[in-house]
Amino acid sequence: VKYFRDESQRLFSMIYKDERTLPVKILQHAESFQELANYWGYPVEEHIVKTKDNYILGVQRIPHGKQPSATFALNPTQQQDPSIETIFKNNGISLSAIRKDPNEIKIKNKANSSESSSQKKKYIKPVVLLYHGLMTCSELWICNVEYENRLACLLADAGYDVWFGNIRGNKYSMKHTKFDPSERQFWEYSMDEMALYDLPDTIDYILEVTGAPSLAYIGFSQGTAQCFAALSINPTLNNKVNLFIALAPATSPKGLRNPVVDALMKSSPNVIYLFFGRKAVLAMALFWQNVLSPPIFTKIIDLALRFLFGWNCKNISETQKAIGYYHLYSYSSTKSLVHWFQIIGSRKFQMFNDSPPYSYTSTSLGYSCQKFPTLQITTPIAIFYGGRDSLGDMNMLLKQIPAPVLVREVLDYEHLAPSLSPLFYVGLFQITCEEKLSNYQNRKFYKVICKLYNQNEELVKHIIAKNVEPVNSLQLNNSQNENVIFNNQDSVMEEFEVTLDEIESSQSNESYEIAKVTKKNNALPCKCKWTDEAIISLLLYMKDHKQDVSKLKCRGATASQVRKPLWIGASAELRDIYTAEQCEIKWKNAKKQYKNREDFKYKSYVEEILN
Repeated sequence: VKYFRDESQRLFSMIYKDERTLPVKILQHAESFQELANYWGYPVEEHIVKTKDNYILGVQRIPHGKQPSATFALNPTQQQDPSIETIFKNNGISLSAIRKDPNEIKIKNKANSSESSSQKKKYIKPVVLLYHGLMTCSELWICNVEYENRLACLLADAGYDVWFGNIRGNKYSMKHTKFDPSERQFWEYSMDEMALYDLPDTIDYILEVTGAPSLAYIGFSQGTAQCFAALSINPTLNNKVNLFIALAPATSPKGLRNPVVDALMKSSPNVIYLFFGRKAVLAMALFWQNVLSPPIFTKIIDLALRFLFGWNCKNISETQKAIGYYHLYSYSSTKSLVHWFQIIGSRKFQMFNDSPPYSYTSTSLGYSCQKFPTLQITTPIAIFYGGRDSLGDMNMLLKQIPAPVLVREVLDYEHLAPSLSPLFYVGLFQITCEEKLSNYQNRKFYKVICKLYNQNEELVKHIIAKNVEPVNSLQLNNSQNENVIFNNQDSVMEEFEVTLDEIESSQSNESYEIAKVTKKNNALPCKCKWTDEAIISLLLYMKDHKQDVSKLKCRGATASQVRKPLWIGASAELRDIYTAEQCEIKWKNAKKQYKNREDFKYKSYVEEILN
């Protein structure tokens, strides 16, 4: 194996130059979730969950950010934080009181208020559980190069208690009390078992350890499907999940792009068993991962994704591919893959069909497989998906579930975007800013999203102020059955009626020189509030267009042809929150001032663009 790997590396180096840096090589060959998290400076706890059907699941936890004293509260000097209370209240977490401590949030439970002070007090943070997709593992949440796309780090630094689930059979959950992974019985499971046992048992364990009454759930791809399934068949689980964020949801995939392969897979489960066997799927991919040199393995995965799904993965950098592809894939059962093709063939989000016919054209002959009753879900659902995601069928999904509190499309992103693409979450925020928020609850939910992703709320107040629609009254029920009524006497809107001029006058704004004045003396915008996220987004866009940036130095027609499309594209990348002129001026200032900045990432980006 080592000989083959070395020879393939030598052969590849004759054609392509290996441009991997030392950090990339370190992250690429990290063997575990803990090594990846420790590289970024985050603490990790390993936990074990035993399911009711005797599978042993590995669960990871990042209890806090890089600083142990990191809290969810942004202003520890306040005695009570209304925005935090709103977040907890709107998401069903039962809190009798919220008090701020310099080090952590203290939850005072009414049931324990009479206990003596000598007894152990309960301290908890908001808890969030992240769940991966099909044939992956928890490492996908921590293997991203860019900090802006390491959702686990964003949440930990924002003060969340972050947990990571793993389904049975993958890298961290390949154990059973009775069966060995070499036995066929070990792999006799589908998504039904994940929904019946894996997810509910994991959530129960987390709530028991943390003492939290409920948690927020963020799933990717199959991680969304198993949550939809689990919430639909387990009504009590809805009380334990206060918020369900679905990234690239997949409940009714359209199928494979290649018509021949798609037809073969839909024809009969026996075809899938013939190709992959009756045990684990993806074993050969992991074998070639160990045999081939990293650049060759990356190219092969790219070709496979394009062949099967039509994904170009242009939003994923080569550096991210070199790391992500090595940590993205893990084992799963062939039966779970068969389950997905049953769903694709029937066009229903159904349970596993234990007695499938030879052809899906004859499924109605005396047998009907039970569908997941997803319309019974009561947990608030938010959906974020890529505009170029060929797997998800949003029209079908929205018919199968209760009305989500939020549905947002991130343009030009494919199915893997939430796990590997830079700027997915930045784009997510910008789209949220642009869309109309129809009622008070959705505006409050936007605050949840802002807090969850550590977004600056003040930036968007002027945007949503003119887009909200007033509501006469809204009744919210918390978990203690206390009704909270909001009557609209124009007071509801006061917080949001903030104009752009008021924000600019109350905050320190970056001033720009007037670069150009038109014949009518209409000056360009001279003031603009740039957030750190927007600046990084602009610099990442400039990195991807380094050749065009270099042409700006040229004189004559060459620079003129490049300038306008470049800055229009930059404005579009920032969802038109900033104009093309503002982007151009910001870049000019960045070139002049980057050496004086303390932000290493900012300086390195600018230097890379200039070089």
